[in-house]
Amino acid sequence: MELIELDDPYAANGPEVAQLRLAAMAERFQEHREKIPVLGRRAAETGIDAIRSRDDIVPLLFSHTTYKSYPESFVKQGRWDRMTTWLTTLSAVDGGEVDLEGIKDVDEWLDRLAAAGHFVVASSGTSGKSSFLDQSAADIEQIGYNPQRLFGWPHQVPLRNDRIVISLSRSAKGRYRGFYMHQARVRYFAKPGGDYLIDEPVPLADLSRMAALRSMIAASTATPKEVQEFEGLRADAADRMNASLGRLADIVIAHHDEPMLLLGMWPFAYQLVEAARARGVERGDMHPDTVLGLGGGTKGLVLPDDYREQVLEWFAPARQCDQFGMSEISGHAQKCEDGFYHWPPWIEMLIVDESGEKLLSGEGKVTGRLALFDPVYGGRWGGLVTGDKVNANFGRCSCGRNGPTIEDNVTRYGAGSAAGDDKLTCAASVDAYVREAIS
Repeated sequence: MELIELDDPYAANGPEVAQLRLAAMAERFQEHREKIPVLGRRAAETGIDAIRSRDDIVPLLFSHTTYKSYPESFVKQGRWDRMTTWLTTLSAVDGGEVDLEGIKDVDEWLDRLAAAGHFVVASSGTSGKSSFLDQSAADIEQIGYNPQRLFGWPHQVPLRNDRIVISLSRSAKGRYRGFYMHQARVRYFAKPGGDYLIDEPVPLADLSRMAALRSMIAASTATPKEVQEFEGLRADAADRMNASLGRLADIVIAHHDEPMLLLGMWPFAYQLVEAARARGVERGDMHPDTVLGLGGGTKGLVLPDDYREQVLEWFAPARQCDQFGMSEISGHAQKCEDGFYHWPPWIEMLIVDESGEKLLSGEGKVTGRLALFDPVYGGRWGGLVTGDKVNANFGRCSCGRNGPTIEDNVTRYGAGSAAGDDKLTCAASVDAYVREAIS
């Protein structure tokens, strides 16, 4: 982790650092197998008592679906005691007793967990079901500092409180990774009073309800009343979003000659640009030290084919920093000058087959399923097999730095199937342990 303080941490990858990562995996395994019930069970059944090679870690990877493996009925029926039991099967946090008395919804459950030392990061539940990732207070510090220290690579933004910081994320307030990141950006970059959020503190319960209704409508199982409810929620959310983005457009216009950090989703950045144009401002003429960190897809919005180009042109000469990551990981892969994503030195990249059972070659160019091990987390297991199919290169990148790298053409397994399902063997195995633990 000390490598993060180098001028170019991503150039530190090499054989010696690879051995340090292996030692970190071995150390975390010995610590967590005793604390995380599901990991201990998996290790016992696979006969793994120590991590001696990268092959040993593969059977112990948790699926990207593991952190949403709870029965939906627990949330719908308000069984917060059962949800807490489920969470603890995947957690190593040494927290206090959780006060479960009188909890009215999932948002209050998350607040009660935090009061007991469980700083859970929730996904927004765009599929209709949220993931819940438990973390300790120390973990929250790490996932706040690490991305900020590396942001803007290969020309990192200095950690100085001299910028306007704007976050463009629908789930900007609440126990989401995006909000934790915003708090960290304010801490390390924002000048006093210079931070702004989309003013839409949508509760997780409402976001999950909208996602569930959307799925029911797509499957033609929604009642007319449920369709009407969805349309009302969507219209209300759109009105609030438009008002918020208009307010942020005014802020960007007023401070265009100051350095900014503007991070979030491409669709919201495009809507902000549209709001600025409606005010008669055709170009932002931004400060040359302004940096953008925009990502994600269209989120179901209908946008022009060149929406990214329009956004970048409006914000010129601001610099876009392309990153690839996920809520489960403490640092992002970032794009080098030649267009390839590099991982920070403490994160182990593994490429496995589609089933998630076999480790593929760790040399040269390899295509397969992306798996990662992040040793940062003390509050949960850092081994994750994702739903992403990637083209990876373990050799030297054309930019001159050592790999591993991935190409900018990531796809999702199951994306082409009618159900969008992802056949991942470890998901069934680990999820079965979870169900048994809470039954």
